[in-house]
Amino acid sequence: MEPIQSILARSQLIRSVIELRIGQDVDDYSEFDRVNHISILLGFKSFSSFQFVIESSDDGQFNKIAHAVLKSICRLRLPQSTDPYFEMEVQGKDIVFNSMWIGQDGLREIRGPRPMVGTVRAANLRNRNEKVYVLEHEEEYNLWLNYWHAKALIRSELIREVFYGVIDNIGPSYGVENISSQLNIVFDVVEELDNFDRSISAINASTSVREVVTMYSKIKKLFDHRCPGETVLSSINVRGDVFRPWAHLNNEEIVTAYLRVSLDDFDVSQYQVALRNVTESMRQMVQRIRDRIL
Repeated sequence: MEPIQSILARSQLIRSVIELRIGQDVDDYSEFDRVNHISILLGFKSFSSFQFVIESSDDGQFNKIAHAVLKSICRLRLPQSTDPYFEMEVQGKDIVFNSMWIGQDGLREIRGPRPMVGTVRAANLRNRNEKVYVLEHEEEYNLWLNYWHAKALIRSELIREVFYGVIDNIGPSYGVENISSQLNIVFDVVEELDNFDRSISAINASTSVREVVTMYSKIKKLFDHRCPGETVLSSINVRGDVFRPWAHLNNEEIVTAYLRVSLDDFDVSQYQVALRNVTESMRQMVQRIRDRIL
C-alpha cells in the first residue's frame, strides 16, 4: 500500500466517531456510553483512550490510524441522509453498480446507477453478512476507490461531486459524455420529484389557481416526457359527473377552467374538492414517473 497522505484533521476524526450512528440499541445509549461502545468496536479501550491516541500520535502514525478508523466507521455506519444512495463495487480496475435503464445511444443501451433507500439497502446487505461501506464524504470515497474496494453505498450528493472520475472506469464504449449527461438528468429528476412532492403537500385553500396550474403544467410536461402514452383511469367526481383526470384534466386550459369554475361556485367547498382532485392527479403523475425511473 502506498503511503497515505493526510486524510483529515484530528478533530474531524474525533467528531466522526462522536457523530457515528450504527443502529441497534447503541444509538439509544447515553452519549458517554455510546462513544465508549463505538470506540471499543474500533479497537480502543474507551473513547478517552481513542482520543488520547489520536491527539498524541505523530503525523505518520495518525494517517495510518485515521485510515483504519475511517474504514471501520464506514463499515459500521448507517446511511445518514434521506436522499438516494447508489450501490457501487470496485472489481479490479472496474467499477460496477446496480443499474437502471436511462436512455439509448443509437442502438446501444445506456444504464446508470440505480438510486436506493440507503438505510434499507444497508440493512439488507448486512443481514446477508455482505461487506458494505457507507460513504458520506469525499476522503472516504477516495480511500474506498483506491484501497478498500468491495461494495459501497454512496450518498447522492457525493456521487454528483466525484462521478466523472467513476465514469472513466466504466468503459469508453459507452461514451463518457453521453452517460454523464444522462446521469445528470436522472439525478435532476429525482431531486425535481422530491421538490414536487413538497410543493404538492403545501397546496391549500389559499393557494391561487395560477400557482396550482403552473405546478400542474410542470408535472404534466415531465410525465408526458417520462411516461409517454401512459394513462391512469382513477375516477373523480365533479358536480355529480364522472371525470377521468388523464382523459379530461389533461392540459393547462382544462385544469384552469375546472379550478376557476369551482372557485366561483356558491358552495365554497367546491374549490377545496377541485384542489384535492388536481393535487391527487399530480401525486399520481409524480409516482408514475418515480416508478419509471427508479
